[in-house]
Amino acid sequence: MAVVRTSDTLGPFAGTIEPRFKSDLGFRLFGRMVARFVDVGAVVTRDQELAALDPAVQALGGAQRRGHGRRRRGAIRQRRGRGGRQRDLAQRNITAAGPVRADPAQPRDRRGNLTRARASLRKAKDLLSFTQLKADFDGVVTGRYAEPGQVVNAGQKIVTVARPEIREAVIAVANELADALSHPNAFTMTVDLDHVVSMKAAAVRSIDPTADSSTRMRGVFLTLDDPPAAFRLGITIGVTLTRPVVAAHRPAGNRAGRQGRQVVRLAGRPGQEHGGAARRDGPGARRRHGDRHGRQRRGRARGRRAHRHRRRAQPHARASRQGGAV
Repeated sequence: MAVVRTSDTLGPFAGTIEPRFKSDLGFRLFGRMVARFVDVGAVVTRDQELAALDPAVQALGGAQRRGHGRRRRGAIRQRRGRGGRQRDLAQRNITAAGPVRADPAQPRDRRGNLTRARASLRKAKDLLSFTQLKADFDGVVTGRYAEPGQVVNAGQKIVTVARPEIREAVIAVANELADALSHPNAFTMTVDLDHVVSMKAAAVRSIDPTADSSTRMRGVFLTLDDPPAAFRLGITIGVTLTRPVVAAHRPAGNRAGRQGRQVVRLAGRPGQEHGGAARRDGPGARRRHGDRHGRQRRGRARGRRAHRHRRRAQPHARASRQGGAV
C-alpha cells in the first residue's frame, strides 16, 4: 500500500494585525508640552485636539502683531483726515495747494504697510495654532511617545494615529522562506485566531528587503480582504502556509516482479526542484536482507569447519613424513 503526502505545511508563524496606513504626528514648533488629551486605544475624529504646547510666546507675538496693525490703521485714518482738511482749506484759498497735490502719491505706501501688518498678524495666528496638535483624519491612537511637561523639538513624534479600515497580517519568517514567497508560488496562507476565527489571506502585499539586525528575520505583509471584527489592531494571530505537492510514482514496468513492496515517495523541502528519494520497505526487502546475512553466517561456519579439519589433519601428516625418513 503506497502512502503519499499530498500537501506540505509550514508554520504556524506568530504575527499581529497591523494597519496599512498610519501617521506619526508631532508639533511644528519647539516648546514645552503642557497637555496630552488621548492615550493608546483612543478613537479620534478629524480636527480633534490631541496635545498642546505652552502658547505664551506665540500669544505675545500675536498681540504684538495686532498692535502693529492697529497703529498702521490709525496712521492711515490720521493722514486721511489731515488730507481732507488741507483740501478744504485749499478750496477756500486759505492755504497753498502744493502740499495737497503731493499727498495722493503717499496712500500707496500706507496701503502697503497695512498689508504687511495684516500678513504678520496672520503669521502670528498660524504660529499660535501650531501649539495645538490635531488629528488629520478619523482613526485610532496606536502609540504615544511624549508626556506632559516634556520639552519637545519641532517634528518630534508625539502620537501615532492609524486608519482601522484597512488591516493586514504581519509575520516574520526566515530569509529562505521570504525569498520563496517573493516569487509566484502555490502557498495557501491561513490566518487563525485562537483556532476559533480564521480566514485566508488574499496575497503577499510586500516583504521587507532586509532582515532585522537582531532576529535575522524578514517581515511579510499579507493582504486581508474584509477581515472579521475579531481581527482587531494589535491582536496576535497565527499564519499557516500550505501548498500541494505531487507524489512521484514509478512506472508499472519498473515495479514488475516486486509485489509486496511498499514505495513511499517523500516530497522535497521548500526550494528543492525535485522530490525526495523513495524509501522501499516490505517482506521482499526483509527477505533479501535476511538472505544476505544468512549467507554471511553460513560462509563463516564453513570457514571454521575447514580450519578445524586442517588442524586435525596436521599431526598425521607430520607422523607420515617422519616414518618415511627413517
